[in-house]
Amino acid sequence: MKINVISFVTGMVSAVAVGALFTPLQAGAETAQTTPPKIPVRAFFKTPEQSSLRISPDGKFLSYMKPWGEKSAAAVETTRKNIFIQAIDAVGKPVGEAKRITSETARDIAGYSWKGSKQILFVKDFGGDENFHIVSAGIDGSGAKDLTPFDGVRAEMIDDLLDDADHILVSHNQRDKKVFDVYKINLKTGASNLVAKNPGNITSWVTDHAGKVRGAATSDGVNTSLL
Repeated sequence: MKINVISFVTGMVSAVAVGALFTPLQAGAETAQTTPPKIPVRAFFKTPEQSSLRISPDGKFLSYMKPWGEKSAAAVETTRKNIFIQAIDAVGKPVGEAKRITSETARDIAGYSWKGSKQILFVKDFGGDENFHIVSAGIDGSGAKDLTPFDGVRAEMIDDLLDDADHILVSHNQRDKKVFDVYKINLKTGASNLVAKNPGNITSWVTDHAGKVRGAATSDGVNTSLL
């Protein structure tokens, strides 16, 4: 077989030239498509516009926390996380305007939960001493009530008692500042009854599906045990 050397060489040169012309452009296009955008560091630390979104048990309301604030006499604007309630329709679309049910300006609401579909329970820090209280309020913001109104006492939710509309279980250290007992609180009257007394080594409590205290964790400072 005879090979036309001039044609062969010319074809090779043309192929190399075309490759040299298009390969960098194609590589650049692919790089531009695959390189992710840079995310500013502040985006990881900024307060989100909405957080802790939850739907009421009856599916008619959406709740969330959102920064809200007002200007002081010195024209300094501060925002704190407050609770908002938004009515929604059967497919989850907003109905009307969202309603703010808390007006905290000193500190963020530390957390909240639904109690039925007509009441909200939230955790509030009074005075910045980290002695959190459990507070209840209607979904329109009315009837706010401090359920653990004790000075120097820190409370936390143990069980919201899903099947009991009138009570919740909380733990707090009113009896002894060093340990946390469990109390059953009546949401209507605020009455509190001792359910489980801490012997001194309990660090957390466990309830069953009926809301009864069935277990507890203990610690000797190194090892944790389950009772």
